[in-house]
Amino acid sequence: KALSSFGEGIKRDNPDYIGFFGAGFKSIFKITDFPKIFSGDYKFQFDNNTYYIPTSIKNTNPNPSAGTTVILPFKEDFDSMKREQIESQIFKIKPETILFLKNIEMLKIINKVTSQEIIFHKTIRNNVVELYDKNKLCGYWLVYSDTFRIDEKVFNSLDKDERVKRQKAKVRLVSLAFKTDKEKNFIKEIGPINLFAF
Repeated sequence: KALSSFGEGIKRDNPDYIGFFGAGFKSIFKITDFPKIFSGDYKFQFDNNTYYIPTSIKNTNPNPSAGTTVILPFKEDFDSMKREQIESQIFKIKPETILFLKNIEMLKIINKVTSQEIIFHKTIRNNVVELYDKNKLCGYWLVYSDTFRIDEKVFNSLDKDERVKRQKAKVRLVSLAFKTDKEKNFIKEIGPINLFAF
């Protein structure tokens, strides 16, 4: 239901959610005309011309053990340069991307044409997140989360429209991930450190 509405989901009144503005999933129509979704007993697709109305499909889930599978065939009018541009961006995704996505344990992206793939997964042991790239351990992270109240002076310094839009966002969840070893000893990183803002 949430995927077939625009700005009407449960996130509409809660700016603490990703997708608060309501466009979310619909943004995929920039790259595909017929996204297909397989999740449990649900099998459906959207059409770029009528993207509010999902239609049932008869296809079987190509990966039934995966939980949810989303298939995004490129738009037919994309030339090879456009496809390569998008693929290049997709395959720059790092394993750390899933650190803060609490409902995603595994992210698998497969290019059916080139057979190139990304498989990231995470496990949590003793409050330490173990991240894997395919089956290779790529690090341990201690994730700390807490809620913070936005300072009233900062909030009041926003223009009126922004204050109205952010009225319910005065408290924010902030999560930080610190790289550690297996025993939770912090590892000092040299060089640039990624910042993820949702």
